[in-house]
Amino acid sequence: ALLEARGYQIKIDHQSIWENSSPPVNVDLVFQLIPAFKPEELSCPSIGIRPLLRDLNDRDTLEKVFQIVERTYPVPAAGPDRRIQEGTRP
Repeated sequence: ALLEARGYQIKIDHQSIWENSSPPVNVDLVFQLIPAFKPEELSCPSIGIRPLLRDLNDRDTLEKVFQIVERTYPVPAAGPDRRIQEGTRP
């Protein structure tokens, strides 16, 4: 919801490393509760989100997420709500 409020259309997929230990494919950002994948194993940025287990609104972790997303996938201005333009990568 926080990313959507910033103009991103997102889809979240869940992958359990106990069920599938391969690096995720066709994703734009990986959230890791435990460090299962090294950066060189992934084709996209990744961020550790363990602090969110204690506090879902952990300011430092959320700010890291926003920084990575906004740096990697800038949202084009498209009116007052900054909706992402169709055909662009979220």
